[in-house]
Amino acid sequence: MCGNFIRILSKFSLLGFLSLCLIPAKASTYVYEGKCGFLLQGSYQDKCKAIFSKGKLMLLSKNAPSIKILPQQILKVSNAKKSVSSIIEKDSSTELWKKYFEVNPKIKLQQGPYWLRDPQTKEITNHRYTIRFVTRDFQPRIVLFVLDDKNNAAAMGQAMQSFTGMRLGQQREINTILDPKLTSKYIRESNRMSQRLIGYCSAKMYEEARPMARKLNAYVNNSIDDISIFSDIERTISALYLARDKAVAICDNKLLSDIQKANEQKKMNEISKIEEEKFKREEAFEMLSSF
Repeated sequence: MCGNFIRILSKFSLLGFLSLCLIPAKASTYVYEGKCGFLLQGSYQDKCKAIFSKGKLMLLSKNAPSIKILPQQILKVSNAKKSVSSIIEKDSSTELWKKYFEVNPKIKLQQGPYWLRDPQTKEITNHRYTIRFVTRDFQPRIVLFVLDDKNNAAAMGQAMQSFTGMRLGQQREINTILDPKLTSKYIRESNRMSQRLIGYCSAKMYEEARPMARKLNAYVNNSIDDISIFSDIERTISALYLARDKAVAICDNKLLSDIQKANEQKKMNEISKIEEEKFKREEAFEMLSSF
């Protein structure tokens, strides 16, 4: 991904830049354990983890593929105080789910595990969350997450609100086109970081450039990941890659030039040393010849 810049630095083992495209940025990680019900797919997992880390929500379970969800993909998070049947029935009336049910057969819930069913004799407590989101191809999904430890319910609710930028129960509209203001923000920041990296390399401050290069690469990758669910993003992606690749190319050429100059200077010093030793030998020979 980082081209010759990585290969050159790796070959000469100068600064260890090889890690700049491989080391992820550090971020707080929050893990909640419970049960997952993927309601539209009729898939239920008794052991499931919701992991908030590095700007993503991961749903991990032993018997199902892991699911990665970005904040922009989440349309609504709420306490599941209704039965599963009523949750799906309500969602099927909205435009997004209506289109889904037009293409897919009508969803009929199987009996499912005990924790999925609406208890008739006791109130549903607030340790159950429904997470409504869309996939990268805008297919609707509903996940019911039931916490094993009810004491963690408030903490998970706060994590959800912080992650999505929405209150519990708040609805997010689906944006099919990326907001131009958001585009300008991403490009402006990538250009700023690119110019800073170029400045470090131009000043031969390669140690200082190392974390900046890693930060720029992570920013570009994360930004592209963030906007991937929107349409008409090709120009934005190209601009982000251009900002990074421009800085990488300049640093690549600058480092190569510095290495070549250093090698030439070393070669000149060696030649000068050989000439000096040759002169000393000739001078000593002449002195001996005079006797």
